[in-house]
Amino acid sequence: NFACAEEESLSPKALFQAIFLEEDSFQRFVYAPLGNPFEENASLITLPVSSKRLSDKFVYFGESPLKIFKKRDQDDDAGELRGKEIKLGEQLELAYEYQFSPLHSTILKEILLLGDPKNGKLNCSSISFSPDEVPIGSYQFQSFSNENFFISVGGQKLALKKGESKVINLLDVKESSVRLVVYLLRKNEYEKSYSRKIMNHAKKRGVFFLRSSQKII
Repeated sequence: NFACAEEESLSPKALFQAIFLEEDSFQRFVYAPLGNPFEENASLITLPVSSKRLSDKFVYFGESPLKIFKKRDQDDDAGELRGKEIKLGEQLELAYEYQFSPLHSTILKEILLLGDPKNGKLNCSSISFSPDEVPIGSYQFQSFSNENFFISVGGQKLALKKGESKVINLLDVKESSVRLVVYLLRKNEYEKSYSRKIMNHAKKRGVFFLRSSQKII
């Protein structure tokens, strides 16, 4: 006779990335992948977030809401807190709480848009980055500007109103890189505001954020 014990495997509920909405922002946060930050020996992960680029992807296994904490001491790594009794208000301060609805058939994939805590804006919103909405070979363009944009990429053109989001599919474009050009309306004429080459790959997808300062990331 023998006994066999099997450890229950956890399935991730969501895969997130994060970015600050406001420019020149950077912060190191902490989150618990299992959603249990105050349990003894809970796993805590350091999460650096900036306004210049998307954060690394971070997986979440816990229940909604996702809680993201600000460390009182920004120089300490999350590992310094691991295995200790953690008290809210002493080591960690709640920065963001994001309610989400998990999907039953697949992992939720979203990009979190964070208000800057330096300005007391602890709001957290999101945009979907699921393959259903942004398929392989496509780019999503999301405006955070109060101005309208006109975009040309890979021989395709689109108008993007303030706060609007649109997706362009480049699967039919054979070139490995294409020119992205963004125009702004100035004195009743569209003037070139931004131009760069971007990679075009049938197995990749991406997202561009357009800000009011005319910066694109």
